[in-house]
Amino acid sequence: MKKHTFLLTTAFISLLTTRNAAQDSALLHLVSDVASKGTAQISLHVDAAIEVAQWDHDYLKVEIQVTQSNLNLAQLKSLAATGFFKVETLGNAANLVLNMPDQLLPVQVNGMKPANEMTFKIAVPRYAPVTRYGELTDLLVGK
Repeated sequence: MKKHTFLLTTAFISLLTTRNAAQDSALLHLVSDVASKGTAQISLHVDAAIEVAQWDHDYLKVEIQVTQSNLNLAQLKSLAATGFFKVETLGNAANLVLNMPDQLLPVQVNGMKPANEMTFKIAVPRYAPVTRYGELTDLLVGK
């Protein structure tokens, strides 16, 4: 009986450790809300993996995770403070465009150009179809 209890306890601790490690795998995690302005369509112009979900709110929730980088956490936070990871919107009621214009700037940190791998999780209003780079995306989750 003691052996089974020990094995179950060990398995439970391993599960918790693995789960926490998976959640903390992002070097930097940023979240922002963006007004949707009642737009008819949303266009995503970012160079990263994107996961789109629909929800029943009238704004967008944008989560950015930097999963790999040649910079350390302090350097990434410094870049974030300057607006390097800021998502900007352009457009009108017909089309709202999300992009990250500062990603195109020639930035260097300690002589290194940032090489970041990012993932985006974007929650959009149910009524707004999403396109990426001008093409209808099939990334919608929870239709």
